[in-house]
Amino acid sequence: MLVNPKLSSEDENRKRTSCAEKRRKENKKMEKHSKGEILGSLLKAELSAAETYQHLLEKASEDPGVSALNRIHEDHQESAQALVNQLTDLGIRPARETGTWSVVAVVAEMGVHPLSDPMAIKALKEGEEQGLEGYRNALLSGTLTRDQKSLISDHLLPRVNRNLSRLNKLLEAA
Repeated sequence: MLVNPKLSSEDENRKRTSCAEKRRKENKKMEKHSKGEILGSLLKAELSAAETYQHLLEKASEDPGVSALNRIHEDHQESAQALVNQLTDLGIRPARETGTWSVVAVVAEMGVHPLSDPMAIKALKEGEEQGLEGYRNALLSGTLTRDQKSLISDHLLPRVNRNLSRLNKLLEAA
């Protein structure tokens, strides 16, 4: 290390401390950004799913299976709110735009009532499976805090699994 002869050892130590502090702040900022990207991506998927189910529920009749769709919709709303809370805790303003839920969006646009068409239910299952994969990837990222990982593994993943189970029952009944 080069030492500036004009700086005292105390000044040199302050300079090193200042540089180290800047690196720590920059690393923390990058870590926050990375967590925010992961959580933000999961939030967009949840908002998109909630929007899709809302759209389907608006077209639904008073079929007994509608209550299952309603519960799935509520699960997505609750999951989205939990992710909003995590982003807010990081000091990040959560985006409110939705992502694309690919195949599921097609089902909604087709105007098909998912309870009357096994292919529509399979498309909804595919959307849930995409969500499952997104949460699993988030857990593997190594970026999230223990609390964030706990939220995913203890609350959000079980909701997706319940939704898949509900859709499987609807598929069996179709």
